[in-house]
Amino acid sequence: MNYVFNRVSEKRRKEVGPNRSCAEWLMRNGAYLRWVGQAEFVGHYNLLPLDKKIQGMFHIEEVKADQNASITYFGFPHFEGCNHITKLTLDGVKTIDDRAIHRLDYLQHTLKYLYIGDCMKVTAESIPYLTKLPNLKLLHLKNLNIKDYSQLEENLPADCKITIE
Repeated sequence: MNYVFNRVSEKRRKEVGPNRSCAEWLMRNGAYLRWVGQAEFVGHYNLLPLDKKIQGMFHIEEVKADQNASITYFGFPHFEGCNHITKLTLDGVKTIDDRAIHRLDYLQHTLKYLYIGDCMKVTAESIPYLTKLPNLKLLHLKNLNIKDYSQLEENLPADCKITIE
């Protein structure tokens, strides 16, 4: 069932654009987003812009997924073309695993802040993919299935602050 709710519809992406399509995916799977220039997070379809003339003005800047979200790696291609996402929080998302972390490359040019906490399916296999995020300024990792973080600390950008709990 997770595949059905996470799969990418290229037809829908072409119809409404990458940001609207990604927002629909996130909301369908219990995550929240914040648009550029907005203070509040949205998590319900009724809060999506309806007027096609203004849709191009809505760009996702921040994504927050918690234990109620069911986003999976199948859906991460939704991030393609969302060129304003600077912050991603994955907090206790049971469906996040190494395959999802591998697909963070869709956000490699914009992602500055990444929090991954209490995602027990994230293992040391994810470390090489985390080091491929050249614009990270802050990486916060908490309670993951990783014992040795030394490779991560050696290979992240020099100006990236790392917090490991």
